[in-house]
Order: sequence, then structure tokens, then C-alpha cells
Amino acid sequence: MDRRFPIVEFDASKFSGFFGAEVDSLEAELLSGGACNSSYLVRSEGEKFVCRIHQRGSPQVESRIQGFTKGVVPSPEYLWVGNGGSVMGFIEDSLQSLRSSDCCWGS
Repeated sequence: MDRRFPIVEFDASKFSGFFGAEVDSLEAELLSGGACNSSYLVRSEGEKFVCRIHQRGSPQVESRIQGFTKGVVPSPEYLWVGNGGSVMGFIEDSLQSLRSSDCCWGS
């Protein structure tokens, strides 16, 4: 997949509204994929999160859409939405947990 926007370097201070004082000890790793926004796997005190830097679209709108599809479409929960950024829960092995029988088109 070709990117439409350049990757934005992770800036922990952008997520201080969620992580608070822990922001100085965050470990971030760029996640592959995506055409517009930059997403990072972030570790904080043994927990994993996905921090997304939005270059296109609105994190507030994405968060609302996820709320509507919750329970229908497997997706991480938005934990914090800020100006141009968001923090979501990390779902371990989420693709492996999907089975074809769970899909609307069947097998």
C-alpha cells in the first residue's frame, strides 16, 4: 500500500493528556500499514496501547463510528481522543481471533 501522507515521528508530549507524567517513559514502535495516519504501538508500565497521529480525518468522528459498530465489528476501544491524536486499546492477535463463520458472508 502506498502512503498518501508521510509518516509523522512519534512525539510523546502529544499524548500527555492520556499518559500524564508517564509520558517521559513511553516506548513507541511504528506500526506498518495505513495510507494517511501514523500509528504506534506504545508500551507504558507493562500495558500496550495504539497511539495514532491523525493527518487526515477526525479522531472524534472515528471514535463515534467505533461506538456505533461496537459488538458488530471487532475493533479496539478509543480510550482518549485529543487534538490530532488518539489512544486506543491494543488487541493481541486480533486477526487470528476472527473466524470465517463470524463473517456475514459465511464460508
